[in-house]
Amino acid sequence: MSAAAVTDGDRQSEPGDGSATITHDKDSFCKYMTAPVALSVLDTLQVRWSSPLLFNDPFDLQTEIRFGFTTEEFMGALAAEIERRVFSDAEPQGDPGNIIFLMIKTLWSRREKLPRAEVSRSLKGPFDTGGQKIGRQLKDWNKEWSAYVSTLRLFCVAEDHDDLLMWAHYADRHSGAVFRLRCIPELDTALCAALPVNYADNLPVLGELDQWVRQMAGMAKQEPGRDIFVRFVCTKSRHWSYEKEWRVLSAEKPDDGPGYVMLKLWPQEIDTIYLGSRMDQDGKKTILDRIRGPLSHVRVFQAIRSDTRFALDFQRLV
Repeated sequence: MSAAAVTDGDRQSEPGDGSATITHDKDSFCKYMTAPVALSVLDTLQVRWSSPLLFNDPFDLQTEIRFGFTTEEFMGALAAEIERRVFSDAEPQGDPGNIIFLMIKTLWSRREKLPRAEVSRSLKGPFDTGGQKIGRQLKDWNKEWSAYVSTLRLFCVAEDHDDLLMWAHYADRHSGAVFRLRCIPELDTALCAALPVNYADNLPVLGELDQWVRQMAGMAKQEPGRDIFVRFVCTKSRHWSYEKEWRVLSAEKPDDGPGYVMLKLWPQEIDTIYLGSRMDQDGKKTILDRIRGPLSHVRVFQAIRSDTRFALDFQRLV
């Protein structure tokens, strides 16, 4: 599978040429964090990109790649599809560069002289062998996938700044902060290449039975490798849908700590800071003291519990 969705996390270190890879129409994203992390980001203009092996969800990028069917089911269905196409009245249409499709076309042109039972028997041996090869290949792919996942470093953000569960889980029970980070194409910022997480009931698969049979027989276009890659790195359980998560992937780099790398932000990327409703006065003052110089443009809001709703209101401080 291709790693086409991976972005170079170091590219923030110098201005881009305005040709950043744009994968969405969002202007900004939100990063929930604890108060000490918020202070560190303001002091260092760096954020942590983490290994998926550290994620709190044991399913997130930590499951094997697999098909939505067994190899036996696939080879049986492929043999049946070939037989059906060969003995169809309609001339087969497909990819002339596909070797299985060329075989189908050749057999179709001679179908009047071919015993159907003989064709079925002739396919069984090679397809049984092919099924065994696919099984071995899948094991090799999983070894490569596991090794690759261990090298990934991800920066995960959310769409909204006011989700109560996100504040509770990722901003130290409402005592932390949320940074709104801008996507700036002219600076080639990493979030320009953010990918949305898809929430589903089932684990992602390489493909479903009918889809792969048609592809292998040359009757349908192959799914782009990038689409398969994105499906595996950006699919989570529907239980997490409240997060409205987006993520950026970084190519392998020397770690700054166990399982994470620190990468730079431009000052211009920090647009707004929302302080938690439970942040203490010392923490609030310390963060407000940092809003100067290259960060003097940053707006700061204080979260306040609503008197009438299970919701947060926000009062501007700076």
